[in-house]
This record gives sequence, structure tokens and C-alpha cells, in this order.
Amino acid sequence: MIIKGKSTEALIFTDNIEEEAVKWIKELCDHEAMAGIPVVQMPDVHSGNGCNVGTAYPVGKYVNPDHVGGDIGCTISMHRLSSPLSGRDFALLDHRIREAIPMGTDICMKNSLNEKEMFRFINSRYMQARSTAPDLVAELPRIDARFISDFCRRIKLQEGVFYKSIGTLGGGNHFIEYGEDTADGRGWLTIHCGSRNLGVKVASYWHGVAQNPDALSSWVIFGAMLYKGICRIW
Repeated sequence: MIIKGKSTEALIFTDNIEEEAVKWIKELCDHEAMAGIPVVQMPDVHSGNGCNVGTAYPVGKYVNPDHVGGDIGCTISMHRLSSPLSGRDFALLDHRIREAIPMGTDICMKNSLNEKEMFRFINSRYMQARSTAPDLVAELPRIDARFISDFCRRIKLQEGVFYKSIGTLGGGNHFIEYGEDTADGRGWLTIHCGSRNLGVKVASYWHGVAQNPDALSSWVIFGAMLYKGICRIW
């Protein structure tokens, strides 16, 4: 199914779609900020808060924070194991994961991060992102504990919650799954980690900026990407 608007068109990978979702797609395709930008709606498309779930399109000149939503910083990563697991290992793996990683709304009891290593990693990832997409990633000073404190203050997130949420999984559809490559039999862990409330805070901040552009702060532009990178290494 294809829906054409005044500015662009959307390719929809399903014929089973609710009217409210179709209405939103039409409004999106008519918006002048979407001129020439191709839009797709994935098979699971349905109406969401501010944006259809299942929406995808390349970043153009403008970014609507409601289209990014509260899941920014949510990530999926895969990690290859040195050897596959046998059937008797599954229960032990499940036990060890649940023992080590807070899930649902739980966070770590204390901040036990190696902050020196963490900030070295963050700054390295920032430089990579900045060199890859200089038009999208703002120029920032060195990222350190003071930067994080200011970042948390701006988006109204408790600094302690920020640090203690690193290394946690989240609830809902977030998971840690073991699987094996059918080609070579190697074992893999797939991790779908939530943004742990940070995504909601960032989305709320940028929604406010959209309503009041004078409140714009370049310090927050990179926030969710930092958090996403941290989640991948801890």
C-alpha cells in the first residue's frame, strides 16, 4: 500500500492498518518538512503517542521529537560467545543473568562503574559520531562527570538514577536471549536494552524545545546517544 501526500509518500508493508494510523500517515506526508523524504511503515504499524509505532524515514533537515519518541537510547546488540551452550547450561545462564542484571523498574543498588573507563569510551564514541555525521552531532566540550551532571539537570533526571540505571535491562519487551548460528553453531547473546527512563526525559525536553525554540540546548543533543553507548559496554 502506498499513501501519497503533498510533500512525500509512504510505503506501508501491510494492508491491515487502523484508520487512526492512516490519518497520521497522511498528515505526515502532507507536512512541508517531509518534502522529498521517503517514509515507510513496518508490518506492525499502529497508532502511537505522537507518532505511529513502526514508522521509519531518513533524517532530513528537521527532526520532530515526537517522531523520535521516548524510546531513544533503546538498543539491540549481539555478542558472540566463545562456545555454544549445552542444554544443561540454560538454567544456570538464566540464573546468573537474573542475579547480575536488574530488570523491570529495578536499578542497581549503588554506582559501581569504572568512571574513568566509561568516560574514555564515551568520548571515543562521540568523536566517531561527530566525524561520521557532523551536521547531526553537535560540537561539545569534553564529556566528563560535570557534563553528565549538567545534562541530567537539564532533562530533569536524577543523577544517581542515571548512573545506577546503567547495566540494567528494563521491562516490557526488553530481553536477553541465547541463540545459535545455524551456519557454524556458534552461540550468541542478543540483548534488547531499554532507555531506562532517560529516553522519556530526553523526549520531554525536546518536545518542550519544539514548543519554545529559545530553550534550545546543544548540551542535550548528544545525550541519548551517550547513554546508548554506555549500555552497550556495561
